[in-house]
Amino acid sequence: MRRKNLAVNDNRLAQPIFVLAILAAIARVAASCADQPPVKCTASSNPGAARFKVVSSTGDCSMVPLVQNNGEVVGVQTFVPPVSDPNTYTLPNSVALQSEEMSLLAANGESVMPPVLDADPMHHLYALGKFDEAFPDPNDICKISTVSKAELNLPLVPAHMDADGNPIDEQPATHITYEWSNIRIIVNADSIGTQTFADLTYTRDACTAAFTVSIITPEVACDTNDMADQSKCDAPTDPAIGAVPPGTTTCEDQGGQFLCLPNKTQP
Repeated sequence: MRRKNLAVNDNRLAQPIFVLAILAAIARVAASCADQPPVKCTASSNPGAARFKVVSSTGDCSMVPLVQNNGEVVGVQTFVPPVSDPNTYTLPNSVALQSEEMSLLAANGESVMPPVLDADPMHHLYALGKFDEAFPDPNDICKISTVSKAELNLPLVPAHMDADGNPIDEQPATHITYEWSNIRIIVNADSIGTQTFADLTYTRDACTAAFTVSIITPEVACDTNDMADQSKCDAPTDPAIGAVPPGTTTCEDQGGQFLCLPNKTQP
């Protein structure tokens, strides 16, 4: 009987020892995770579907595509400090934003012979800004307070044939500026730089408009047989994009193309 009781006692001792071993292992894993370096402020480098909400406008904006379409595709690109710098990890990244509208107008000018170009070498199609800090704030927000102006001053582009032999109409001279401000990008485990929010002052010739802008990257098309297909926004079929939670975006017609546009207008 004594031998049997000792055996029972040994089993009872083994149980708490086993539990303690598990807890110790969990603690080690948690400590390992805690030691992982935080994610730096970054933006997902992709074309993004952007929703533009007009705050105010002056001048004649009746025929300005950006105002009428309530948005466009915006290219987003992150630039990192030189890897040769020993402080690279603690230095803020930079982000460029480039309008599809200006890109297409400039490309059309470059396609004729001789090319029609913006004569001012200080003008750039992209706006560039550096994150205020290298890492997100406690609310997972990365801010960019200072951004260069994107500008295109393009002379008239004559009617011509494109590379496929299709006629292209004359493109009137135009002067466009994008002045971005108050850029905020969500950076956390669920959204590593895929959601960008900003204010924009946009000028095209006689029209000036102020917008609040929300951008989600990458851009996702959502048409099926030329009709809006919300299922492509709730669960995109491209495995490189992955699914987004239902309700994050809405499939809408933006200037003749169906895109999954962000629902949120603020972080």
